[in-house]
Amino acid sequence: MITITPQALTKIHELKAEESLDESYFIRVSVVGGGCSGLSYNLDFDNEDREGDQVFESEGAKIVCDMKSFLYLCKIKNLLSTIKIALSRLRSLLASLKFAIETDRYKQILITN
Repeated sequence: MITITPQALTKIHELKAEESLDESYFIRVSVVGGGCSGLSYNLDFDNEDREGDQVFESEGAKIVCDMKSFLYLCKIKNLLSTIKIALSRLRSLLASLKFAIETDRYKQILITN
């Protein structure tokens, strides 16, 4: 699922007004080859649905993404979730270490080794 924030919705309305786009236009998200990482992420206005498009609605705005781009975005989301879990575990480990240092357990470990 692709979502947007209320602030992004405000900006979308501003940009559509600047470009004199009517309500038939929606946001198209795409991932294409290029850029320093090998991929570029695009947000454009479009008013034509294509076969295989994934359609989402968020904050009242229509967001469309082709299947290939959607799969790339899902992989990125899964990777970010994995990183978030790893960081959470690291924070927990550091908190435990800090607790051990603040209590005299760390000193006892150093003395016995």
